[in-house]
Amino acid sequence: MRETKENHRLRALLWIVRLLETHGALTLKEINEYWCADEDLSDGMPIERRTFYNYKNAIADLLKIVIECDQRDENRYKIVARDDDELSKWLVKSFTVNEILSNNADMRSRILLEDIPAGQEYLLEILGAMRTGFKISFEYKRFTDCQAQKVKGAPFCVKLYHQRWYVLVKEWRTLLVSHDLKEEMHVYSLDRILSMNVTDERFEKDESFDAREYFRYAFGTRVERNNPPQRVRLKVVDCQRDYLRTLPLHASQREVETHEDYSIFELYVALTIELTMQILYYGARVEVLEPQELREEVEEEAYRLNLVYLR
Repeated sequence: MRETKENHRLRALLWIVRLLETHGALTLKEINEYWCADEDLSDGMPIERRTFYNYKNAIADLLKIVIECDQRDENRYKIVARDDDELSKWLVKSFTVNEILSNNADMRSRILLEDIPAGQEYLLEILGAMRTGFKISFEYKRFTDCQAQKVKGAPFCVKLYHQRWYVLVKEWRTLLVSHDLKEEMHVYSLDRILSMNVTDERFEKDESFDAREYFRYAFGTRVERNNPPQRVRLKVVDCQRDYLRTLPLHASQREVETHEDYSIFELYVALTIELTMQILYYGARVEVLEPQELREEVEEEAYRLNLVYLR
């Protein structure tokens, strides 16, 4: 399969970043020596200076990694700054995986991937509406609903969680008694949107809105004003704690006690059904110590599960 121009460009950007991360500062001549040696990427042809500048600018714009030429060091190029925010890291990792898979497409029958639910086709439109400040209108049907509902509002942010894309929408609803407008924030899963369009109705973008802060104490996608965050203490047995160390349950997770055969982890999150289900996923390997409310909720769900299998 012939590689697209855009895919080749992404491969080139990642190649340059990894080269400078591995070898440090290099002149363009030295970069081209490595480049030409990788004939699969270069076809043996060096990068022209103008093309390299374009690549360097694209790396800064797309990956938020700044490469500069140090004229005091024989015009060597090196990475001088990088934005280590979540999106930049995710882009680098995603592009790297894309490159690896593209280079090994001949083994596709032996590369098994997880399916991603539908709904991604709306992502580009939603991001465009977020950028330009136009409201979106869509039909939405929850799994538990018999009929779809119509939603119109301002898209504030998107969030990827457990292979599903979600959009946070600010809506303005009219109160029945006073007829005043009430602002509400709701999260919708893109795979449950039946149809969508970007309206010609503008909304005022809130430049102070911080999506990371909004979801700071959320486990999953639920944010409820009457559900404040709490300290959660989990006892994790030896065979499971390495999994939590390498893939934390939440950004607030800390390992506060380490013993020979178990560890104590602490989180600071709002209690949600998603948290309960995640703890149940680990079975007897994870025990809730605090708060009592969560411990009882997990115990109740475990009891119901036990009844199912004891019938």
